[in-house]
Amino acid sequence: MLSVSVSLLAPIATAKARPKLPIVITNADPKRTLECLDILRAGNDSLSVSSCVRIEVTLLVVYVGYQVSFDSIAGGHVPDWGVGVAIAERNLIALRSPREFPISDQLPTILQHELAHLHLEAMLDRRRPPRWMHEGYAQQFAHQWSLGD
Repeated sequence: MLSVSVSLLAPIATAKARPKLPIVITNADPKRTLECLDILRAGNDSLSVSSCVRIEVTLLVVYVGYQVSFDSIAGGHVPDWGVGVAIAERNLIALRSPREFPISDQLPTILQHELAHLHLEAMLDRRRPPRWMHEGYAQQFAHQWSLGD
């Protein structure tokens, strides 16, 4: 199991430095780990600037190799075609392993989508909005939906 922990620097909007966002990524190959960090860094910066709310606790990203393990982490609430899930209570993003479910070309969109779910609940102080709002916010941020759709 490969585990990498790094800190992402927030954009500097003022002269005072903002706190770092700790991130831990498990079960990913080194190339995928670096790709995830770049995507999450850009997403975190964008969400923080647009909302003035930051995720301050450690973000855990887990690649899960088997359907049973994915269902266990997600509580069985993800459709069989789902490749990622965000669990705000644990500040966790779980992704299906690319060995089991090919997601390489979709990785930026999936990570942005799941990060937006965590961010929305952080903005709402962990109060759960309706599902339509959750999904709409995540899809908009991940550029999966626009006003023309």
